[in-house]
Order: sequence, then structure tokens, then C-alpha cells
Amino acid sequence: PLGDVRSATLAALRNPVGTPALREMAGAGKRVLVAFPDKSRHTDVREVLAAVLEELERAGVRRDDVTLLSALGTHRPMTPEELADKIGEGVAASYRVVNHDYDDPDCLVNLGFTADGLPVEFNRLIEEHDLVVSLGNISAHPVGGFSGGAKGLLPGIAGKRSTDYFHWEACKYPLFDIFGNPANPVRREMESIVAEAG
Repeated sequence: PLGDVRSATLAALRNPVGTPALREMAGAGKRVLVAFPDKSRHTDVREVLAAVLEELERAGVRRDDVTLLSALGTHRPMTPEELADKIGEGVAASYRVVNHDYDDPDCLVNLGFTADGLPVEFNRLIEEHDLVVSLGNISAHPVGGFSGGAKGLLPGIAGKRSTDYFHWEACKYPLFDIFGNPANPVRREMESIVAEAG
């Protein structure tokens, strides 16, 4: 366990692996969507999110240009009290905070299909923002191989068709072809869908 999650997160954000630093991708005038896991996930969102918001502020991103989206997948909406507990009361009061709804057509945007015919349907907020940041832990997972990364967006902020496809697709394979395997076919398709979403 980390003694100081926020400091460790800031260090990681400033020295990323295989990607530009968050401050380089963000900047004044950029609109940033931050998707975070709901209360059913054990990620220490408060401290991680505090570090992300600090970096965005240092990059010149205004609070009014940041939206925090609870990546519920197919779970029920979080209450205001649950949101405040997950992300911190101050953050919940200072930023626009939205619960994702995977089954509300008005909440979703249909981006078509991947080259393999997979539906690409996400929360329409991704079209209203210049940068999407997904928070979450990384652990073995029976459907996506492992959590984190693209899985924070699919199923986290995906629509019903994409989410259903993703879950049913995993049923085609023996559990340990998927579970903990970063190169499994379901994960590759999930990464493809998220890439199609931009």
C-alpha cells in the first residue's frame, strides 16, 4: 500500500509510461471529461482525483471546463451522498458531476461500428470534451482480462448495445483464456471500440 496516494499519483502523472504527461495533453481552453469508478469499485478515487485535478489546474484548465462522470456501467446512479463520499464533498460541490446512464438514448451518442461490426455507443459527453481521462485500478477481471484503461470507458461510460456485446463476447471463451490475460480477444475488441470513440 502507498503511504501517500496523492503524491504517488502526482509523480506518476508527471512521469508517465508510453504517453505524454497529462499537463501536456490538457491546457487552457481545453474541456476535460474525467470518468471515475462508482462505489462498487475499491479505487481510492478521492486522492487520485485530487492529483488529477491539481495537474489540470496547473495546465490552465478552468474548473468550469471539467466534468466528472461516474462510470457506472450498468449499475444504478450514485446518490449525492455517495458521490460526495467517493470524490470528496469539496470536489462534488465545486465541479460538474454527472452519473452515466447506459440505457438513456438522450445520454448517448452512436458513433457507428468498428471495422469488425462492433457497436460504438458512448455517453455523449465524450463529444463535448477535448480530453477524456479514465480513473481506476488495475486487477485481473473475468470479462476484460484486467480492469483499468479502456475498461473504465467500456462498459464504464458505454451505451447498452456496446456493453451487452462486450459482456456476451466474453462468454465465448474459457475463463482463463480471458481472466488476467492482457492479450485476450475480448480486451483487443474493447480497445478497438474505445479507439473508435477517440
